[in-house]
Amino acid sequence: FSDYSRYLKWSPVLYGLGVALVIAVDQVGITVNGSRLWLGTSVLRVNGYMIAELCFMAAVAGLLVLFRDEGAGALVGCGILAALSVWLILHGAFTAAVLMAFGYVWLFIQTIRWGYFGGKRRRNYAIVYGAVGAVWLAIAAYILPAPWRVNRIIGMMHPFDNLNSSGWASSRAILTLQHAQFIGPADVSGFGETGLSYHGIVVEPMSNYALMRLINDFGLLAGLLVVIGLLALAVEGFSKVRLVKNHYGRLLGMVSLTFLGGQSLVNILINMGILPDSGSFLPFFAVGGSNMLASWLYVGIVLAVWRRNTILVEGYQPSRKTGSQRENITNIIRWQEGCLIIDFGRLFGKREMAEQSEGGCDDGNR
Repeated sequence: FSDYSRYLKWSPVLYGLGVALVIAVDQVGITVNGSRLWLGTSVLRVNGYMIAELCFMAAVAGLLVLFRDEGAGALVGCGILAALSVWLILHGAFTAAVLMAFGYVWLFIQTIRWGYFGGKRRRNYAIVYGAVGAVWLAIAAYILPAPWRVNRIIGMMHPFDNLNSSGWASSRAILTLQHAQFIGPADVSGFGETGLSYHGIVVEPMSNYALMRLINDFGLLAGLLVVIGLLALAVEGFSKVRLVKNHYGRLLGMVSLTFLGGQSLVNILINMGILPDSGSFLPFFAVGGSNMLASWLYVGIVLAVWRRNTILVEGYQPSRKTGSQRENITNIIRWQEGCLIIDFGRLFGKREMAEQSEGGCDDGNR
């Protein structure tokens, strides 16, 4: 229910908060199952990287709007900040870093298409594509020099050849899919006295394999309905958000849907054994308070953007160049006591003009 446009000016602060969260996790974070990703206590903790991802993406979206009139230099600066955030997240969340990279590419291409950063679109596109290449080179430089990272990825791609290493969990998920019932729990009676694990086939309903645990307990039909529901949510969300008139709102909505849809798709492919286990979660179903918190934050942003899609009209967005030339749209068009208020005096600079809104509200100046 919050007016997201009021937070545009806080985009640099959001970026700083993302950096602070990553540093805090690295210095005083809590290690669980060999990964240091959490902040808090052993009883109450939150995934610092997950919240930092949202801060970074929302901040870069805001910076692109704030500096839209500054030319190619501002585009390069925003690109450097985006690449830095991907590098920071890469240390703790590989899948999230890849999704951020794809999300940033969409943000930059969209803003260039809108005519941001000067009229030389070919030059601006070349800058973006060069930055994309640099990011992927950085990811390769992070993975290839470390043999254990390379071996881990290879092991994930061939789970049945590495049952005692990183491919173990993937093999359990594949076996779950192979032996699941259409409706009802899987039949594990043919797997020997000990079975494949102490919770049926999948070790636990952890974030990476929540879908397989769902299929193991309730059947293929339940898993299919969940997959259709999540993908339908993402598709419908994109179709609605692209109609939002406010550029900042449209970027925020796309950022949120990129994470919701991207995490869903990657997690589904991991559970089916198509992609190696690189760390992901199934929105709304994965065990963990941080996963649920992030899922609802993304949905909340999309709803806040859509609720104001026809009120915040493009052309009066906040800008770094403040003054008489630019005015916050919330001072011109807004909801008040159930009525749509349009201040024509501010819009045209004529205080004598008055207009009665459709809801019947009229204070003599609006």
